Amino acid sequence: MAQFFVEPASITRAAEAGATLRRGFEVKFVPQGSLVASVSGGDSMIRLTDLIAYELQRKEWTDDELADLPPDLREQARQEGYTDKVEVGRVSAGEPLFVHPGLHVQGMLEFTAGVPGPRSVTGTLVVESSGERVDVPLVFVIGGVRVEFLVDPVVGVRNDEVAVPVRVSLSGGAPTNDIVLGSADPWIDVPDHTVSVPESGSVTTTLRLQVWQFAPLGPLPANLWVKGFFDHVEVVPYKVTVVASAQSVVASQRIQEKVAVLGEGPPGARTPVSEVEAAGGGGFVQRYTTGNVYWHADTGAKWVYGAVVTKYLQLDGPAGLLGFPVADEVATAGDGGRMSAFQGGSIYFSTRSGACEVHGKILDHWRARGAETSYLGFPTLDQQGNMSRFERGTVQLQDGEFSFDVSDARDIKTGVVHVDGAAANGWAELMVSSTGGWQYKGSMRSTGVLSYDVLMVVTMDLRPFGGPVLTFAEDGDVEGTLVFGGNRAHTWDQFGMDDRVKDNFELIRGVRWSAAFTVDFGPGDLLAVVASVVGVPLAAIAMFFGGAFFGENVKVCGRYGHMYYDPVAGESSEERGVVFVPKGEPCPPGTFC
Repeated sequence: MAQFFVEPASITRAAEAGATLRRGFEVKFVPQGSLVASVSGGDSMIRLTDLIAYELQRKEWTDDELADLPPDLREQARQEGYTDKVEVGRVSAGEPLFVHPGLHVQGMLEFTAGVPGPRSVTGTLVVESSGERVDVPLVFVIGGVRVEFLVDPVVGVRNDEVAVPVRVSLSGGAPTNDIVLGSADPWIDVPDHTVSVPESGSVTTTLRLQVWQFAPLGPLPANLWVKGFFDHVEVVPYKVTVVASAQSVVASQRIQEKVAVLGEGPPGARTPVSEVEAAGGGGFVQRYTTGNVYWHADTGAKWVYGAVVTKYLQLDGPAGLLGFPVADEVATAGDGGRMSAFQGGSIYFSTRSGACEVHGKILDHWRARGAETSYLGFPTLDQQGNMSRFERGTVQLQDGEFSFDVSDARDIKTGVVHVDGAAANGWAELMVSSTGGWQYKGSMRSTGVLSYDVLMVVTMDLRPFGGPVLTFAEDGDVEGTLVFGGNRAHTWDQFGMDDRVKDNFELIRGVRWSAAFTVDFGPGDLLAVVASVVGVPLAAIAMFFGGAFFGENVKVCGRYGHMYYDPVAGESSEERGVVFVPKGEPCPPGTFC
């Protein structure tokens, strides 16, 4: 007679902490005599509850039972009866169960996951009879597997395949395992997909759902099979919204695929707050807690979020002049800003300026100047017709073709300055531009018979704000009436370009200035003399002298009216800016000096 054995030959179960599971087994080729079953090991978390013997017995149908059967089956049922499994013996772990061939013997194991407890325990189910012994390895894992669908709803297209992102996680102390996901529902098929999940970790992967050609339209229940380190199949229910093939379906697929790429778009949970909806112009949008995903056949699926999407919607979104996004939002090259590009323009954002729109030839001109890294900085207002306002100037358009930038400028005029005890006076005018350009001009003269060495200095002290003392100086000599034919006046008009002006222009806008006019200041280095006259340490002075005007590639065109906007105060005003253009390009009509 064949030796008895136990099915299954090994048992592995898994449960979350605190849960209790049961698992049956069966003894095959039941011997004559007694069977004793027990569990060795298991850390008190695995125990044998029962070992039961059953006998198959023929029984007769009662009249009431026959009456419930179809009429054509009643006579056969009356003659044949039915077979029932009747319990003939039951024992606990370690107790003998008397058996003989022909009986059916089954046992029940109970697995209880302690709180707290070890991550896994092992044991052995031992079944013995007349000197024969069968060992069944037991493994109990404290932990489980979870599958989370990362898109909602899951939209499937008849006779097509759709990519669906899911997150597979092992909880508790579940060890590293290969988890197999798949299903074969009546209308939806998911080919087996294996993913290796690290111990107590999670992995995001993509399933390929295949929807049958004649699947019913609308929400359809489905089940995902999850097979892993446990010896049974977990079932995760979900729903698929089945739709006919159309552009809206393509949009849903592409948006789902976009959202599934966690390295793109905004951080945080991506919980949908709307269905996929028409956005106008043949495109679609789905809104999430962290932003919106827009899709159009010409642009694909793109994220728009944060302050940029707020501005985008204020400008009528895809139905406005910007159209659909052509790229995801990206970081700008300067000052931690953000930018989104659209079919009709771009939206730029910085914490100083907020989110603003720029488009067309003005956008092209600004980018050619270096965009936000140029002296102009970020836009501070949405483009208004033929002008866009930036942090330190404007870009304007004439006749729809000719674009040019107008830098912000500050003008300082000293008026006539006299010197006590000397028959001399002078005046100076200083213009500084956000480009770094400057113009310093004026005149000093003798008003009597005496001649003088003269010096005119204009200063702006930026030291309280961490900057230098910007100093513009001009020296010369003027002759009185005692000198026949002498130069009664010293006149100058100097130009220059200096990054110290550009880099400090925001401070220059409002800082107080001072002017000093002196005569007969004596010999010495001019810088030291200036420091003495204005009462500032020599090391703090940033001295400006006239030189090559703006280098070889830039020229000044003169003054041009434009708008200044203060984003903090929310106030605007008309000002005269300064226009610079590359040499070889024409100055815009209307510039004046």
